Amino acid sequence: MLPALAPIEDLEARLGLDPDALIGSEKSRAQAALDDASALVREETRQDWVDPVTGEVTAPAPLVRVVLGAALRTYRNPDAEISQTLGPFARTLKAAEVGVYLTPPELAIVRRYRKEASGLWTQGTTRGEHWDSTLYAEDQFGCELFPIGTVDKPWL
Repeated sequence: MLPALAPIEDLEARLGLDPDALIGSEKSRAQAALDDASALVREETRQDWVDPVTGEVTAPAPLVRVVLGAALRTYRNPDAEISQTLGPFARTLKAAEVGVYLTPPELAIVRRYRKEASGLWTQGTTRGEHWDSTLYAEDQFGCELFPIGTVDKPWL
């Protein structure tokens, strides 16, 4: 599995916590949020952002900030609930985006680093039609073509 694009210590700092303050299940939840946000960014950019020799993360600072923002949003509100209060009335709704997601401004940042699709591939040019191995010939009078053999046995 690829490492998260942002360290958990940076997420702790954004949460206002001391380094290594998250422990146990809270640390696991924070790491999962970072991993999920990193996977989204990798999918959008079509890049791993990991040095193949050293294994170190090579993501630029704007992408790290996006990962931290998405992970922080998910960590603080894992169920994506929205609460609204008006006087004595209150209601709680679930947002359409459940789990880790990127906001439109974050997507704009991430897409600046998107690698264009490239590579070599084979493109099929048939639709699976039946291939007829019969050989046909025409005459000088303009009649319909007539069979003269097959590819395996010409000139029957």
